[in-house]
Amino acid sequence: YSFCTLLTAGSMRTTCLALCMLAAQAAVVEYDFVVENTLVMQYGQYKAYFRDGVMYYKNSSSNTGANGMELKVPEADVAKVLVVDGFYRAVPTVNGQVPGPAIIVTEGDEVVVRMTNKLENQPVTLHWHGMYQRGSNFMDGVSQITQCPTLPGQSFTYRFIAEPVGTHSWHSHHGIQRPDGLFGPLIVKEKTPSFTRSVLCKHDNFLMTLSLWYHQSTPDVYHKRLGPGFFSPSGDIYKWGRSVDGKLVSEIPFKTGLVNGKGRFNGTQAPYEVYNVVPGDTHCFRIVNAGLAQSLRVSIDGHELQVFASDGFEFQTVTAESVVVNPGESYDISILPNVTTGDGNFWVRARTMEEGADHEALAILRYPSAPVKDPVTTRTSCTAATPCNVLNCPFPAYAADSFQTCQSIHTVRNMPRAGDPTRVDPTKPIETYFLNFGFSPLSINNRQFATPHAPPGSQPDAAKFVPCEESCDTTPCVCTHHLNITYGTQVQFVFTNTGPHGYGMHPAHFHGHSFEVMYIGYPPYDPVTGHVCEWPAGAPHPTCRSTLDIACKEGTACAVASWAPGREPPLNNTQAPLKDTVIVPPGGYAVVRYVADNPGYWHLHCHMAHHQFYGLSMIINEAPEHQAQFPAPPGFPKCGDFEPPQNYASTSRDKWASMAGL
Repeated sequence: YSFCTLLTAGSMRTTCLALCMLAAQAAVVEYDFVVENTLVMQYGQYKAYFRDGVMYYKNSSSNTGANGMELKVPEADVAKVLVVDGFYRAVPTVNGQVPGPAIIVTEGDEVVVRMTNKLENQPVTLHWHGMYQRGSNFMDGVSQITQCPTLPGQSFTYRFIAEPVGTHSWHSHHGIQRPDGLFGPLIVKEKTPSFTRSVLCKHDNFLMTLSLWYHQSTPDVYHKRLGPGFFSPSGDIYKWGRSVDGKLVSEIPFKTGLVNGKGRFNGTQAPYEVYNVVPGDTHCFRIVNAGLAQSLRVSIDGHELQVFASDGFEFQTVTAESVVVNPGESYDISILPNVTTGDGNFWVRARTMEEGADHEALAILRYPSAPVKDPVTTRTSCTAATPCNVLNCPFPAYAADSFQTCQSIHTVRNMPRAGDPTRVDPTKPIETYFLNFGFSPLSINNRQFATPHAPPGSQPDAAKFVPCEESCDTTPCVCTHHLNITYGTQVQFVFTNTGPHGYGMHPAHFHGHSFEVMYIGYPPYDPVTGHVCEWPAGAPHPTCRSTLDIACKEGTACAVASWAPGREPPLNNTQAPLKDTVIVPPGGYAVVRYVADNPGYWHLHCHMAHHQFYGLSMIINEAPEHQAQFPAPPGFPKCGDFEPPQNYASTSRDKWASMAGL
């Protein structure tokens, strides 16, 4: 009983038949992923370094203590050295790379990834971010929800169909591994490029995977974040930053911004990523934010952006000075290189949203015949005559005198294509769920997520869900938060970020689906400064304004909410954009809709790695009445708790004594 048989019996007949025809023409594309620890700046048994743009090493000996001779790394070997930002440390990698290998396939292909875990002491799972996994929920790669983690020395082979089309990513989904380097781009190309892409992308080969880099392991980072905090070498405590709207940001200090795993730390002379362009031709960039927690504003000095897709789905092109890419999101942009001034080198910037901080990841856009050197360009000047449009702001506005306008992503219009998910019909019943993303503790509707003891789809009796009691509405609790939703239900999620702890943003990601972004609601703000939040002197957290559209039941910290009387917003029922990750602004909310047509246990969570790990997540148990039709593959790994019989030790000892004749 195939997934396509199930769907063609219902409302998705046309879409599914199209997908099944694609599958009949598909190729099998195979990858081998080896997960292992790799030393940054290691050349053979030696430590490499840069000087004047050239990589050297010394054939030193730890045995004798001799520094050895300085030698140049052979040109053929330079690419084999993991450079990152030039700082010497060990990191988990896939095939020795950061980011890991790019998966580039065509729609409908069967993707096979053989993952072998060669880490010394960490389990691993890999998630294929944005992939639908229709009928193959067990390949989604979420530790303890769709599979058991793969232990050191073990392997796990993933098989899934490449859908939907577009720019996506893959990354670790066990614990807090992702920020350390276990991530990469996943590109699903159309069999025939869309009209938009054929016009805007004469050159469609630029990948831009963004991340922020740390010089310590993620467990170190998170324990310090939960404990006393971070300290400088002089002993001064690190002060959390503020975003341009006044909210909390940059709780964890990073060392270097990376574009495609390249950056430069403290004079290491590590190389930047270089994009070589042809003047007069359109060039497209596929951007993914694989970072820990920071939103990044992407711009290219001297060049206007044409933004036309997000999370794989195209929309009517938006002209912008920059686009904000939140953790877990992807965007596709196009530029037309036609600048005739300067030396032909331009900075590509991915800048944090911090106020008063110059933190950014850099790359170089280079014209033909430009000198091989760093650019000296500056960001586009925003003026009253030429204001800057910023797409996808996580807040309502910039300061009035900055001449920067925020355009919310819900205002764009989707460009429909064959294979799009079924749209919600607003004339038919819709089930609405208000889900509040909160701090103290990190939770959804006061329910801090308790991870199952085993994957519920393959081992329901071993999963041991911790029940969520009604008292969780008023008293925060730890439980295995989940919703059961029947097949074909039209669902509306209202992701809120309100109440006493709505002072940070949350990029909400939903596995196995693309949803319609119907509306993003923001709180009131200061029209002069653009601030949503203010920091009272000596206060550990800001005081933030909240939207007037949401009514929170008293005493529940917004775990029980509804629309305020007369405040339900005007939803975009015409060509709303499709995404799998959406920003939930502090003090605000996001309204999304989808049709529950994909049986399985699907993870819904904040894509900030530490928020998700510490409990800001839940499970959508979708179409449980159909899940038996899609069992786990034969021989699927099992895991779970173990408790021996009470008499095990004594009985075993007695048997040994009998055997030994004692």
